Amino acid sequence: MQAIKKIGHAVSQWEELSMAEDMLFSGESKNIEYKVTVPDKSEKYMKTVVAFANGRGGKIVFGIDDKTLDIVGMDVDNIYKT
Repeated sequence: MQAIKKIGHAVSQWEELSMAEDMLFSGESKNIEYKVTVPDKSEKYMKTVVAFANGRGGKIVFGIDDKTLDIVGMDVDNIYKT
């Protein structure tokens, strides 16, 4: 199994996947924001981007419903539109 180097120690792909799952399904926080789709206008999520930039950073995850945490996915045509 290939290991991924992370902050001075090796993390297996399974551990990396587990950490990603924990992050995704723990709900929104100061550093994680869910969006169902990429908005037609980037201004719709720029407040979040600016807040993350002014703070400690963060992640915007598209394709997850922020209320139910359901993975709704994304339309392939919308992935590269912004």
